[in-house]
Amino acid sequence: TGRFLAKAMAGVYGEGLAARAALPTVAMTELIEPSIEVTLSNFTPRDGNVSLQELTAIAGLVRMRQPRTLLEIGTFDGNTTLQMVNNAPDGATVYTHDLPAVADATAQLEAADHKYVEDEKKLERRYAQSPRAGSVVQCLGDSATFDFGSILDGGRPELVFIDGSHSYDYVKN
Repeated sequence: TGRFLAKAMAGVYGEGLAARAALPTVAMTELIEPSIEVTLSNFTPRDGNVSLQELTAIAGLVRMRQPRTLLEIGTFDGNTTLQMVNNAPDGATVYTHDLPAVADATAQLEAADHKYVEDEKKLERRYAQSPRAGSVVQCLGDSATFDFGSILDGGRPELVFIDGSHSYDYVKN
């Protein structure tokens, strides 16, 4: 699953990031059937969101794979969370994790990340008004020390989207 997602995201990036990371590139049509229809709602992008192309790829993966347990690290304003829950099967749960609005002192953030953590508009989570909001579990804390097993009841997510802190130590963790 991790390799599948890495290939999918490698095909999405057009900025040359995939080449520098030595990830293979594949056409999106090789990963997501062209006939797959996705549902996107309230997706107007703002600084801090993934691109519309990335959002469509993630929604397509969710629609095609139909995971029952999804994990997202880096909720921000809940845009990706909303699109994942919109495309997941009935009964699926999206666990989404983010730092609290005021990052605790142990979080080792890059200077550029502070504006996203402290952004008050992020607290207006986009999924909150969705009919599927009950399928989202919001978790708060530092992902470097958070016990994800405690929220997954010993289960394993079938799809994981990681877009939290971009500092080297967090990505490595």
